[in-house]
Amino acid sequence: MQLAASVAGSGATPTGSVSYFVDGCVMSNTSSQTSVALANGQAAAASFTVPALPDGAYTHSYTVTAVYSGDSNYQPAVATQTVQLTGPSGDFAVSLNPPQFPVGTTVSVTTVLPVATVAGTLALNLIDSSQNVVASVAASSVSSATNVTPFDIPANVLSFTGIVTSGNNQISSVSSTSDLTPGQVLTGTGISPDTTIISFSPGTITMSGNATTEATGTSTTITSNAALVGFAIQAVYVPTVGSGTLTGQINFAFQA
Repeated sequence: MQLAASVAGSGATPTGSVSYFVDGCVMSNTSSQTSVALANGQAAAASFTVPALPDGAYTHSYTVTAVYSGDSNYQPAVATQTVQLTGPSGDFAVSLNPPQFPVGTTVSVTTVLPVATVAGTLALNLIDSSQNVVASVAASSVSSATNVTPFDIPANVLSFTGIVTSGNNQISSVSSTSDLTPGQVLTGTGISPDTTIISFSPGTITMSGNATTEATGTSTTITSNAALVGFAIQAVYVPTVGSGTLTGQINFAFQA
């Protein structure tokens, strides 16, 4: 797939770079680069290989997300585009309604089981980019091929702990930096409104502003609003008779 982007502003020509995500998975081009530098506000067309269809559908609408890094004149920005492609069949189809949503939402998960006689249980898992299960819907009995199951997505999907110190723009002893990206907005005790992530490394996050006097200097819970990429909902069907467990999965990015 060839991807290109342009960034426009009211003042100076934007600089920085653009990164691409397809269904929440970060893309790398043929040179193994995960971002494309802007030249005159343009991210030149580059070739990317989209992920194989995980959800059993013969056709799939991919959500392509372009994330602009921002520069000294412009804030980071996110744009999305839907592209429908054809792919191979898997165990069974999984779809979401709505197809993209923020954290803290109840989403309807539709599964279509490819078996003539349905008798078994169906469970759902929310999986992060490190393949950790962060939320689940317990297995329940199903008897129809097509099933619609509500999934309450927790609001604290991207919560982590760290030490915020007054007058300092670094968060130390960060419990996890999984699924974080520069430009995400942080909220927590001692963090001013609209504070964003500038950069991070294992155990440390650099913020766009210093912590306020409310910072405790002890471990506290912090939440990121995220471009929220790299997540998947996995469905697992276990038949009552036999051992033919089937799985379906759909990758997605949360809505910021």
